Amino acid sequence: MFQSRLRRVALAGLLVTALVVVLEGISFVGLAVRDGGLPSPHRWRAQRERVAQESGGPTAGTDAAARGIEAGGMQVIHPYLGFVLNPSFKVDWRDIDAQGFMRRPGEVDPPAGTPRFVFGLFGGSVAGGLCMRGRDDLLAELRRSPRVQGKAIVVRCLAMGGYKQPQQLMALAYVLSLGYQFDLVVDVDGANEAALAIHDNLNQGVYPFYPRGWSAMVAGAPSVEALRTVGRIAAAKEERLRWSSLCASRPLAWSPSCHLLWTALDRRLARRIYAAESALARLEPPAQSFAARGPAFGDLPRQQVCRQLADEWARSSTLMSALARDRGTPFLHFLQPNQYLRGSKPMGRQERLVAIDPAQPYKGPLEDCYPAFVEAGKQLAAHGVAFHDLTGLFADHREPLYDDTCCHYNDKGYRLVAQAIGRAAVEALAHSPERHADW
Repeated sequence: MFQSRLRRVALAGLLVTALVVVLEGISFVGLAVRDGGLPSPHRWRAQRERVAQESGGPTAGTDAAARGIEAGGMQVIHPYLGFVLNPSFKVDWRDIDAQGFMRRPGEVDPPAGTPRFVFGLFGGSVAGGLCMRGRDDLLAELRRSPRVQGKAIVVRCLAMGGYKQPQQLMALAYVLSLGYQFDLVVDVDGANEAALAIHDNLNQGVYPFYPRGWSAMVAGAPSVEALRTVGRIAAAKEERLRWSSLCASRPLAWSPSCHLLWTALDRRLARRIYAAESALARLEPPAQSFAARGPAFGDLPRQQVCRQLADEWARSSTLMSALARDRGTPFLHFLQPNQYLRGSKPMGRQERLVAIDPAQPYKGPLEDCYPAFVEAGKQLAAHGVAFHDLTGLFADHREPLYDDTCCHYNDKGYRLVAQAIGRAAVEALAHSPERHADW
């Protein structure tokens, strides 16, 4: 009797194990097809980190308290740059330097006297992703330059999620005034200048060239309905942050099934956040004070708005180029790829589920305005700015490269962007004089 029961228990255990193996195998294949590469705990960790960053950051269009713009919050108002990160806000996967910009945990400058190559990277969250997820590929390309060999590469990550021109220009001018020196300056941007200027600023009656959500930083008390919506956004972000740790611990950290379940849940929560933010933008009346709304912009046709946004972006790039050139530093500007530029990438059904959302509030501004940025980029190049249009970089890649419905890439997408930037940098360094030590 005992042996018979033992055999039944053993058989049941084998069946359960077999079912788990089959389920994990199916999930592994599903993730490979969806993400366009072999699933790995490293990739899953990077996805969890990105979600934690997004969920711990500010909510566009909310009041100052909800945005975390107070002591101890993640973002704080900056007198020249709009906002930076609070160095006292600790996250285990990245540090914040004394000026409020991201750096890798434990990253320190090489000892005094060590030959170094200082690389400054500017832009929004895509540039910030290059600082963290694309850095190794970018630096591997840079090390092919004779100007870099034998030197320690120091990365100054002056990119910030939500930055748009002229914040990059202001950031470069600010750190140069503090005595920062660079051997190479790179700006990667474009999407925020279109999407945030319209959705986060103009739709709330705020001057498009002010920082995103500026009225919320300086406005008075919001309405009761706005507070309710802010609460829904904060609760959804908190829930998204909490669920991001679902598969963080072993053995679930190695489980394709857990990760497949988590990503499905995370995308549902992300859509809920996007919807609530859009509702808040429609709900809040335009701020009335000049401090909150800035100069009047007027109710212009979308095509004309797009041209003005692209012109401001191009002027800011020209000024960054001039600042760098006056310091003897090569400057390169890259227009980032974006999925909402028509014809820029072939997409299968699986990637479209990940990358395209008809309800995404940035979709319309990007579709309308990105062609104007492509045209403005051609003028930049014609006038001597080292400009590179990366919007066609993914044109020959059918595999999934986007990681969300906004603008960010998966590991392979970041690798392709980083390699393209690195190759262009090596070429630029080969044709520019070395920076004088006194500059």
